[in-house]
Amino acid sequence: MLALLVCGLVAPGFASTKNTKKKKAPTTTEQKAAPVKKSVSNYDKIVKKAGCKTIKGNFITAHRLGNKLYFEYPLKYMNREV
Repeated sequence: MLALLVCGLVAPGFASTKNTKKKKAPTTTEQKAAPVKKSVSNYDKIVKKAGCKTIKGNFITAHRLGNKLYFEYPLKYMNREV
């Protein structure tokens, strides 16, 4: 039982030391910058759809998408009694 425990603790250390060789840098002096893709948040997926209707109020903003209704509640009002 003790041998299995020791092997389990030592084996991950040996596995990580196998591939420690560094890859060579490209020989060209110019490196092309890859285009940066912006990730689309869930908020943008809902609000920027074609059928989304938005109503802004003084306190809450409501978004209607089909039969669903989404509310935006300002963070500065969180943890307060309403």
